[in-house]
Amino acid sequence: IYSISDDYRMFRVKGDSMKGDHITPNDTIIVRLTNRIAEGEIALVELQGKRLIKRISYTDDGILLKSSNPHYKPMLIPYGEVLAVGVVDHCIKAVE
Repeated sequence: IYSISDDYRMFRVKGDSMKGDHITPNDTIIVRLTNRIAEGEIALVELQGKRLIKRISYTDDGILLKSSNPHYKPMLIPYGEVLAVGVVDHCIKAVE
């Protein structure tokens, strides 16, 4: 985690769940810190102590966390169990 300003942080990507959105391992994401995530935005969230990058949808039953890699199924999480960290504003690609 790198602090850019009071409103932004940088995080290193570890998994491949968002590769359909061109966010891949070792990339660096720039996250605008906010707890207001709009429908369809890619967000950094915390769930059971783990940070996840997912596309967000809202349902009557909770928050749907969706990966853009088809190998991962969407997760429906009850409201109150997911903590929004912020919205992914940019992705800096890792040098291969």
